[in-house]
Amino acid sequence: MKFGKSTKVNSVSKPKSVTIRNNSSKKSKITVSITGESAVAPFTVTRQCIKSLAPGKSCKVSVTFNPTDTTARSGELIINDDERGEPQRIRLSGRGKAPKVKK
Repeated sequence: MKFGKSTKVNSVSKPKSVTIRNNSSKKSKITVSITGESAVAPFTVTRQCIKSLAPGKSCKVSVTFNPTDTTARSGELIINDDERGEPQRIRLSGRGKAPKVKK
């Protein structure tokens, strides 16, 4: 998930969302429980999806970017669930836009 260079330093971006979907077939009756999402500054989870998803159901997670300078930043959105294996990870990146200098 890229935030590009459109967010001014010391301001918060518009949220970007990712959809979490349980792709299990309805016949399987496998429910996936989402136990939480996290990200490290300057990225912030602003909308969580902490619930059980029946087969075919989905929900959205939103993240914002709040750069403190113009250095390129990277991170991860980590989605924890009750499935086997590692948590789901989505790469995050962004670079703050320098404020205009008044003359």
